[in-house]
Amino acid sequence: MPINELLDELKAQYDKEFETQKIMDKKASTMMATAGTVITLLFGFGTVVVAIEPIYAQFNFVILSLLAAIIANIFSVFICVKAYYVRDYYFVAKDKSFLKKNPNSYNAKDDIAGLKGLDDDRIRHYIEMEESDFKLWLIRTYIAYNLINADNNDKKAKYVTLAQLTFLIGLVIIPILLAIVLHASSVGVINQ
Repeated sequence: MPINELLDELKAQYDKEFETQKIMDKKASTMMATAGTVITLLFGFGTVVVAIEPIYAQFNFVILSLLAAIIANIFSVFICVKAYYVRDYYFVAKDKSFLKKNPNSYNAKDDIAGLKGLDDDRIRHYIEMEESDFKLWLIRTYIAYNLINADNNDKKAKYVTLAQLTFLIGLVIIPILLAIVLHASSVGVINQ
């Protein structure tokens, strides 16, 4: 039956969207940790920059470069946090969608685990539905939720990409900063 193949394809796409979410969350988490480490190193490097005498011709550029690198990495961390907290994902059968009252008002051990809080009328509605009506509902739900979940993943991807670009900008500044500090050291304007 073609409808079963369509359902299988929609389920596969649905699962793929959640796998993509996990991958994007992992990337955002890794970027946060890496940028955080670089920020710490930059602050440590700042102690060397502070030792440069203000008479050095490139002194202001060194300070601005250091600040730019730190700000770029901090911005990268904030963008990763924003990416990580895109959480408006939809589930075909929410774990709490068949409960009688607000899920937050349940005592999980007593009400939910004991099946006391389940909405039997809502469950019966799906059981008594004609198979074709149920499959139509299921197909429409998968399509709608796949679109919503894909949109959320696209948002995460944009945030992670922006964070990566910002991080790379911060990384490009570091060798420039190092070259200037080495030059300052070679001309003897760093206080020991």
